[in-house]
Amino acid sequence: MLYEPVSARGYAAGVQSAVYATVHDVTVQNGVPQLGRGVAVAKDGLMALFRGLDPERMEVAKITPTRVLTQGSRWMVWYCPPGRRRVWFKAKDLGERSGEVPLPGLLFAIGPDAWYVFALKSGRRPGQSTKLYQSPFYNVWADGRICTGSMQQPTEAARHDPQAWEKAFFESYFSHPNIHQGPLVRYRGGGTAFWKAMLDGKKFEKFPADVLVDNGMTVEKLLRAINRSLHRE
Repeated sequence: MLYEPVSARGYAAGVQSAVYATVHDVTVQNGVPQLGRGVAVAKDGLMALFRGLDPERMEVAKITPTRVLTQGSRWMVWYCPPGRRRVWFKAKDLGERSGEVPLPGLLFAIGPDAWYVFALKSGRRPGQSTKLYQSPFYNVWADGRICTGSMQQPTEAARHDPQAWEKAFFESYFSHPNIHQGPLVRYRGGGTAFWKAMLDGKKFEKFPADVLVDNGMTVEKLLRAINRSLHRE
């Protein structure tokens, strides 16, 4: 219940006045609801109430039967089938070059506070229990987060357009590996040798799935992480 002090009444329209709120127990006596004695509401209690009424915080990430696996006002998770794409490098170890290369199936995700990409060994659309693998790309951390740097991200109008995010990712330069503990890929010579072979285009007709590094992630674990970030206070 909100109260406005009597002294505040009669002020000109548009002028803010002080108010305070109370919480009351409600009981039923002889079939008639009775309002109990009020207790002042603390600021933390009000904030918790407002957060609970926020429809965005009531959303839960669930799987749907399209290329976009799940989406809401503040997140989207989608599947990118395997295929050939042009990638661009401007890196100390590889120089400035580009090439059309075979890529694995990928799982992208945007959430309230991060943008992710993971690799898939299967070419099939992933389900909730599907294993995710470490991304083989430069500029991506071991937990899948993409280092955006100076990347031009999609506008708010295109926030739920998977192609806009894929365009932003693949048409930016890969400049450096972000994984410093453990291998980027399981390949003799490491990530530099692997991407040189990929860009030279003389060895792989399709992406070699056996080079992918298992990072213990699944689609279900990713959705749990997104749900935690959505409901974080």
